[in-house]
Amino acid sequence: MPNRIKFQPAFWFIFILLLSSCAHLDVPEGLPSPAEARTSVYGAWVDLKLFPVSTAQGELLAVTLDTLYYADTKFHAVAIRQIVSARLVRYDPKQDDLALWSVFGVLSTLSHGYYIIFSGPVWLAASYFTYISRLEEPQLNYPETNILRFIPYARFPQGLPENIDRSQLIRLYYSAGEAG
Repeated sequence: MPNRIKFQPAFWFIFILLLSSCAHLDVPEGLPSPAEARTSVYGAWVDLKLFPVSTAQGELLAVTLDTLYYADTKFHAVAIRQIVSARLVRYDPKQDDLALWSVFGVLSTLSHGYYIIFSGPVWLAASYFTYISRLEEPQLNYPETNILRFIPYARFPQGLPENIDRSQLIRLYYSAGEAG
């Protein structure tokens, strides 16, 4: 009879830990929490991949039928037809807090005795899927989502005001931390 590998609870813990370490949402420092995002006067964060081969990121200012406006250290306008893909992040999902609670939950299964072979993997699987869904919750991705769905998350959802000094539209809210 060949030797079989016994899958101990430690194996499952390490397996899920390694699997979830691949999933991470890089957001700029200063992005609001879910509660703060409801009342924030600033636009969401947007990462753009532009034709032919460039990237851009900053605060979403406005979206019209043919143009997306954003600001980093200065004002930018990009024709929508130049956008290959875009990722809008509405708020910081605080995934580090969730990871910490998951670790405590898994460690609590140590008190379950022999039932740890059931409760440990259940905690790990539930933690992993919750973590992944939490990362995807604050995001909208173009072209999967119509770019016009980004409008409610812009600083100026009604469009740029006509008399605004565009040189003054800079990224004030977010710190200089880079997004991924």
